Amino acid sequence: SLFSGPDEPTELADAIRTDTKIHQFFDMLPKNRSFDPQVYAGCVERIPNYFLWRDDHWNVDKPELLARVKEWNQALVQYCDDEGLTSQERENVMVLHKASPLAPCGNSDCDLVETKVKEFQRCGRCRQISYCSRKCQASHWKGGHKKECII
Repeated sequence: SLFSGPDEPTELADAIRTDTKIHQFFDMLPKNRSFDPQVYAGCVERIPNYFLWRDDHWNVDKPELLARVKEWNQALVQYCDDEGLTSQERENVMVLHKASPLAPCGNSDCDLVETKVKEFQRCGRCRQISYCSRKCQASHWKGGHKKECII
């Protein structure tokens, strides 16, 4: 999900860089991503009405999602420019931290990612998570979503 914050993104960015409790946030990201807290914080600082980017943005509507992807990626380019990153180093940072409107399946045992924006179907009950198939939804339901699912 995307989380909007208070007026001072610098405070959060500093916490991201230094606070081990906030570093736990990065452990919640999908297993194929390993954000660098320095770069992540640098992006947050460069977004006037900041938000925290997560790839599992199932409950964000399409227009807002597309706007946030654009905003995050512009902040990432600005970070790279401000840090003087060039060539391979810049490319590595861009690939690792670039936001995408395509979400992963909500079943952590599945590696599928949408091929079209908002392609996967949301849980009919909580509408907070999306799945690539009924099979993945049923598996995740039995695996624990049933206990977490709230209306």
